[in-house]
Amino acid sequence: MTSTPNAIDRLRDALVPVLGDHGIVTAADAIGRYCVDFWHQHRGHTNLVLRPATTGEVAAVVRAEVRPRLSLDPN
Repeated sequence: MTSTPNAIDRLRDALVPVLGDHGIVTAADAIGRYCVDFWHQHRGHTNLVLRPATTGEVAAVVRAEVRPRLSLDPN
């Protein structure tokens, strides 16, 4: 899977019109809460969190992530 900063920037830019700024989290301090499990035993990392609010937005996110072969973690 490809996960270069350029691919992530392109994904974010493509989804801003769909999700709006409220549906895209990029600030490191805000992303941190999405990178730890419920029991705080496991940590991950990411540069981008997408928060679709409707099934249409979920479909748009999946379509946008499939094209550049980015990883999708549906948490």
